[in-house]
Amino acid sequence: MNIKIFLVSGWGSVTEISRTAPPAGIEKRLASLLAFIYKTKDYTKQSYIDQMCSFLTQINYKIIYHLCTKPLVRCYETTTNLFNKIHYITSPILFIHSDDDTYAIKDDAVRLSNLVPHKTCWWIKQSFHAKHHLIHKKLYKEKLATFINNAIK
Repeated sequence: MNIKIFLVSGWGSVTEISRTAPPAGIEKRLASLLAFIYKTKDYTKQSYIDQMCSFLTQINYKIIYHLCTKPLVRCYETTTNLFNKIHYITSPILFIHSDDDTYAIKDDAVRLSNLVPHKTCWWIKQSFHAKHHLIHKKLYKEKLATFINNAIK
């Protein structure tokens, strides 16, 4: 029997994910800290402090990424880059990705999915990074079951 492949939040390469995941994680933790300080998430999301923290995180991380991160991960790019390898996979692949994922941007998952012949894609409008199985429990199980049943036929 062929081994089937299942991808969630498809990261195309270490260079790309090192550009998007760290600032997303920093912003999430800063938002949690502000929510703790202000005792509410709703106020924090709308506050100028949150917006300023987000802006400064993005600007500072772009500098850090180009000066430090990218040069450090560049040596792993040839072995971790899936964009030039994924087309060799002949087994069906299930791509699940959210429009709202700030850790791994959807464009990479879409680009990967366009490179494979046997794919099923589920692009989710309202979800977050690696939370699909929690937010869309029933639909997640249905999509998985359908994919597996179709793949083993």
